[in-house]
Amino acid sequence: MIEKNKKDILNKLIDDKFYLENYKKFLLSFFYNLNIPYSENRFFYLKNESDYSEYKNYINKYFQLTTYKDDNKKDIVFLVVHIEKDKSVAKARSMQRNFIAKYLTKNSFDSAIVVFYNEKEVNWRLSLVRLDYSFSNEGIFKKIITPARRYSFLVGKEESNHTAKKQLLNELSKITDSSKLPTADQLEEIFQIEKVTKEFFELYKAKYLDLKEHLEKDKDFISEAKRCGFNSEEFSKKLLGQLAFLYFLQKKGWLGVKLIPKKN
Repeated sequence: MIEKNKKDILNKLIDDKFYLENYKKFLLSFFYNLNIPYSENRFFYLKNESDYSEYKNYINKYFQLTTYKDDNKKDIVFLVVHIEKDKSVAKARSMQRNFIAKYLTKNSFDSAIVVFYNEKEVNWRLSLVRLDYSFSNEGIFKKIITPARRYSFLVGKEESNHTAKKQLLNELSKITDSSKLPTADQLEEIFQIEKVTKEFFELYKAKYLDLKEHLEKDKDFISEAKRCGFNSEEFSKKLLGQLAFLYFLQKKGWLGVKLIPKKN
């Protein structure tokens, strides 16, 4: 059973804009034996970093929070990246990933857990970027970068955060019970969302069947459907599809209202 204190720490982190102290509390609560230096974190500004000049118009500054080596001798780094104030955290995911991939390669790390944030935005991104190695068809040993979209959670005040909370709580609790820091492979499991996606479609299917069954018992619907020439299956699919599309538009802010309304 997950401790209530841990849930509270995660909720405080995920449901708000990014605050470094909240993030540190989260890491120390879920990543046992992780050493986070208490000295002042030193930012590196990209305008002064010639090695990353191609990213200076997008990324303002970054710093390395801490590192550790897992049981498989993989080096893992925790980074905090401050996006330029006129750029959106939710966009340019490939650029975010490519910047971290270059950092990993340059500093000989295997994986990075990264916070991308912008002080003007209430939402921020928590990502895993991992360098894997494999042989190409030509027999050449090469690096493979995991897609940022697949290993990333967009969280904050204006996000529902249900997926991120459930995945982080469930997967981290399985690992940290052993008081060991997670391996790079285990970190990948934490950031995988296939299980959550499957659960969403199962719930979507259940809602569809519930609606279809309800309509088939409703005399007014049966009469109107017969008059208009459609059935419960067609209506249910159409209605749920339109609701999902409206949810997407609302999340993008194109309906003029926020996804999560402010509490009075």
